[in-house]
Amino acid sequence: MKLVTSNPAKTINLFEDRGSLEVGKRADLITVHDDGIVPHLTSVVINGRRVA
Repeated sequence: MKLVTSNPAKTINLFEDRGSLEVGKRADLITVHDDGIVPHLTSVVINGRRVA
């Protein structure tokens, strides 16, 4: 998980407010369902609010 979350945020100096789910950080995330064939996006959360 760090490969696609905190490590990239640290690499481009955005870990202060992104890259992990913590109080005070941006709450942008997606959820994905992997059925073993094609992963499907199931929801999008931006600034702590579900938008899709």
